[in-house]
Amino acid sequence: MLSNTRLLEIIKALPKRIPQPAELQKLINTATLIFQAETNIVYLTQKTAIISDIHGQFEDLGFCLKHSIICPNIIQMGDFVDRGSNSLECLIMLFALKILYPLNFFVLRGNHESDQICRVYGFFDEIQRKTSTRVYSSCLRAFEALPIAAVVKIGSQKPKIDDNKFSDLISIFHSTSKLIEPVQKLNQGYKIGFSAKSIFCVHGGIAPEFETLKQINQTSRFSDSFDLMLWPDPDPEFELFGPSKRGKYQNFGKKAVEIFLKTNELEYIVRGHQFQEGGFSTLFNSVCTIWSAANYCGRCGNLGAFGVFDGEFMKIMEFPSQKGKGQDEIGLGIGKHDYDGGIDYFL
Repeated sequence: MLSNTRLLEIIKALPKRIPQPAELQKLINTATLIFQAETNIVYLTQKTAIISDIHGQFEDLGFCLKHSIICPNIIQMGDFVDRGSNSLECLIMLFALKILYPLNFFVLRGNHESDQICRVYGFFDEIQRKTSTRVYSSCLRAFEALPIAAVVKIGSQKPKIDDNKFSDLISIFHSTSKLIEPVQKLNQGYKIGFSAKSIFCVHGGIAPEFETLKQINQTSRFSDSFDLMLWPDPDPEFELFGPSKRGKYQNFGKKAVEIFLKTNELEYIVRGHQFQEGGFSTLFNSVCTIWSAANYCGRCGNLGAFGVFDGEFMKIMEFPSQKGKGQDEIGLGIGKHDYDGGIDYFL
């Protein structure tokens, strides 16, 4: 078992240094045990920061975390590996935080957290360059254990933020005197994404096979059953469900969202999975897409974004790339496969 002191040392050393393979496996396996103990859907009742697709862009993950630790809870909605050059460092950061703060920090599964995708889009190759292939096997077991979704419902009585919740992390990201400035800038820079009292967070979206939260929770996630929720996109062409360009999965329409939300007494779906030029977008008045990798792949020029949900509003913070434009963030595996004649940056 790694001590909290050692975990904080590991976080502080990133991305310049990563643990040796044996210690790295210990970290991953410890996080996996925590993930395995969680239900398919995690339920949160306090103010929650939401980060989505990072794709190995460690600097953008650091920016999001640095500004999210003012919240009692943080969710990362998957796709933290592949394409970027620091997928392993992103995984180490997220898993170390899960061990340190198991009741406050949550990682959901994305469509890239799978062997089939990681072998094509860079993470497998990155593991081979940086550490032992045994570490990759440990990562795959962790990916299988990741929860699928989160429900955030904040009661009428607003919780007090525990300023000491992430105190050790705050000391790494900021000196005490420097913490106030980014928080003030964040409050000034928010956009109101939407208004809602409850949200359903998932990487891709909803599927006709899963009509209720109970069905989601009763299905084993140690299989490919939930690919149906990791791959779909909202699509205005369909009222309910229809074929996706991404393959065998079904996209979902406005009516399907309305039925799912009403059935499960929720108000909004928050998801990732789709590249966003401005970092986020809303659709149907009931679906918000968040994309946290700024200047995606070092060449898209887009903003990144993350959200903070307080039970009344989803506030969105957009930000530019934390790495210089033009720097190549693509892992070695990208481009081996595509489905439309060009490199598929957006799978």
